[in-house]
Amino acid sequence: MQRMSSWIPMVAFLCLSQLGGAAQTVGKPTTARAAASETSSRKTASSKTADPEGHEWWQNAVFYEIYPRSFADSNNDGVGDLNGITSKLDYLRDLGVDAIWITPCFPSPQVDFGYDVSDYENIDPMYGTMADFDNLASEAKKRGIRIILDFVVNHSSDQHKWFLDSKSSRTSEHRNWYIWRDGKGPGQPPNNWTSLFGGPAWTFDTTSGQYYYHAFLKEQPDLAPFAFSVLREDDVANHIGRSLADPLVVKHPDFRLNLVIHADNFLTFDHKQRKKNLLAGKA
Repeated sequence: MQRMSSWIPMVAFLCLSQLGGAAQTVGKPTTARAAASETSSRKTASSKTADPEGHEWWQNAVFYEIYPRSFADSNNDGVGDLNGITSKLDYLRDLGVDAIWITPCFPSPQVDFGYDVSDYENIDPMYGTMADFDNLASEAKKRGIRIILDFVVNHSSDQHKWFLDSKSSRTSEHRNWYIWRDGKGPGQPPNNWTSLFGGPAWTFDTTSGQYYYHAFLKEQPDLAPFAFSVLREDDVANHIGRSLADPLVVKHPDFRLNLVIHADNFLTFDHKQRKKNLLAGKA
């Protein structure tokens, strides 16, 4: 399904100490001004300082979005890969590209083109290895090209170890890392919310006898990073940050936060209140 690209991130993801991001149209280099509303950026040690007009590097940069599976295939197996991207860096530099935004390349069942992440700490084998990513980052840096990784913070795959544990029991360690609610009655979901991809936004889990919420596909259960008024050390937001801290964030601090705007949907549980929020542009 076609991804939605017009969401506006409202918050900085609390657990990440270094963030940057940008977004533009697939395969078409354009300036980042038009994408500023859906990206988040913070200067890192390697960032250029603001220009005389006070613009950060990403505000006037040219970004090029890459879906790795179809961009360039380096080993003729029919699937694009990280080495394929590396092989095109000179071409991208000659186009005048300042940064490339790579859509999710983490391990995934690929129910939604990689936006259903089952492991935030590794590279999907179909795209290569962590060594391939390190080489891509190194070669891009030589050419003055930044790499922005697409980081899906709204949900995980239902095959992620966190969700597998979450649904195993109402008292499991990761139960509160996802959004679980009782139904209104037998066979009745908690409310009438619908998924952005169609159908109900609630799926019943027979093991624990509750419904879990998913703004998108049922294979993409929503994470609950803001489920608690005060984030604790064992909350999901901090764990997502730590899962990225080694090895990706330390080596690669620039991310586009995908669909942050949906992260607090469950807080406005009443449908009427959610409708008011939507009309007020609060989502």
